[in-house]
Amino acid sequence: MADQTLSFLEFTEFNLKGVLLESFETTTAEFNDRHSYLIDYLSNSEVGAKSILIEHEYVDGDFLDDYAHYYVKCKKPYSRFCKRASFFKDVNATELEAQFASYLAGKADADEMISALGEKYLGFTIIKPLPTTVIGKTSIVPYRNSKVRGEDETGQRSIRCLRPYTATILGIPFKVESLAYIEQDRVIAACATSALWSAFQKTAYEFGYRIPTLYQITDLATMYSTTNRPIPSSGLEDPQICQAIKGIGLEPEYLEILDPARNYKNLLLANSYAYLRSGLPVIFLVLVTGMGGHAITVTGYRLREKGQIFNEVELANLKLPKGFKLKGSRIEAFYSHDDQIGPFCKDMVELAHEIRDEGGAQVVKCFPQLVGTWKDGQKQNIPLVPDVMVVPVYHKIRVPFSTVLKHAGRMDGILKAHYPGIDIEWDIFLSSVNAYKNEMSRRHDVPTDIRKILLESSHPRFIWRLRAFSSD
Repeated sequence: MADQTLSFLEFTEFNLKGVLLESFETTTAEFNDRHSYLIDYLSNSEVGAKSILIEHEYVDGDFLDDYAHYYVKCKKPYSRFCKRASFFKDVNATELEAQFASYLAGKADADEMISALGEKYLGFTIIKPLPTTVIGKTSIVPYRNSKVRGEDETGQRSIRCLRPYTATILGIPFKVESLAYIEQDRVIAACATSALWSAFQKTAYEFGYRIPTLYQITDLATMYSTTNRPIPSSGLEDPQICQAIKGIGLEPEYLEILDPARNYKNLLLANSYAYLRSGLPVIFLVLVTGMGGHAITVTGYRLREKGQIFNEVELANLKLPKGFKLKGSRIEAFYSHDDQIGPFCKDMVELAHEIRDEGGAQVVKCFPQLVGTWKDGQKQNIPLVPDVMVVPVYHKIRVPFSTVLKHAGRMDGILKAHYPGIDIEWDIFLSSVNAYKNEMSRRHDVPTDIRKILLESSHPRFIWRLRAFSSD
């Protein structure tokens, strides 16, 4: 193509490596650790990338803000221009280039290009002009056969925390449903900053708040810090993470998990499910065995056939009746954005294991741990142990999951008193009233007069839903 603002490549491992490393000072080891996941993800048959379109001298708003606050003041000169790589399936580079050449020649308009290529668009990644952390804002489709709305299906991915993005190329608006991921910039942002940034992508779409840049998140989080320099960032503590959430007008729903006395294995799963099912990302602050703390943004889950029954310690602490069951406790895997790995990473849930305290002496029972994404030099799993979960929520969502859980426990006792021997599983999740009414409009098993009352009645913008299911 004569216009060198664009270039076209077949999607291969060699070509994508070249796109990521071209003119950037990155070592092979750093590449293997931080970018091979992206290649493997796009190469997977459930994504199926076939071609790459490169936009040169692309101006990215997120990087431009970081550039203006930090990189422009560095002794070494950095470019303010990025590249944007877009990925397509079912069309090779030669065919893709020919279609864009036809468009530039006036033989096709934007609507015709969308008709021809819109369904083949897989998303994009921004490539930053930095020495090592080159992967900027990345919005690519989740794996096919993922549930993104409606009822869950056992054994199938439920990737709920998605939103629409538009990448306009030469006036052609290509759309992708995803949740943006970004690689950790160790100068501007700690891992928790990147996790917050991804979570804010969805909360901004749901609640109407702005999306802060990495620099702005770090600035908000360290506003009241008196002991450490905010830039370069050395990491965020729990109160700073909550401060960043409050700084954009949201409230942090905060739950400590690593408490052996409380034994909160099922509560972590059920609490996470309640927000993920509604499309709200959950941030896990985890302990990486032998490495310290880390933060990931959970975007979805997969359910097993049967759930875990709450043990006696959990029942006593949560004041729940014996035999209480929650659908959320059936989670067997989480899908998360991990700024050290990539988007939509799968970690399996192991419910029972033991860890030793910092001195290596006392054994501490802990539930659960996540395995599958992090590996050591021998390719063995490095477990991630959830310590804290944080959910950025709309400030008018004032009722926490724990309160709703208590109501479910009371209703469980009432139902079982009236129907002895009945087996009940509770499905508890947050929902917008619009989503609830949309579902009710299609529920023809609900009597017409009751459905009419439900549709016409006034409700808060967000509501908690408690659904009881029984096989009896």
